[in-house]
Amino acid sequence: MAFTIYTVSDPSTIGGALQSMAMFFGQDDWVGTAIKTALMLSLLFILAQGVTRNGLKLDVMLIQLIVVWAMFMPKTTVTIEQFDNAAPPRVVDNVPYAIAL
Repeated sequence: MAFTIYTVSDPSTIGGALQSMAMFFGQDDWVGTAIKTALMLSLLFILAQGVTRNGLKLDVMLIQLIVVWAMFMPKTTVTIEQFDNAAPPRVVDNVPYAIAL
């Protein structure tokens, strides 16, 4: 599923921001893997701390975690177009659904 964003500003500005987010979430080298692993471990630590110390409900937190995974794992293509077509459209691949929406 591809998304189209219509803007009144320059598509390259919004396209640059989306491209940087796609690059951050699409890293496949060891640095990206290390960052994702550290973020997941810290999230699990915060989850465990919230359940044990603050009495938060585990089922609610797990549902939130599943929703976040479902929104950030799949990627899509986004086309950014200007309303009056004064600038050429910009296409950005591998943008997570949550960012595209």
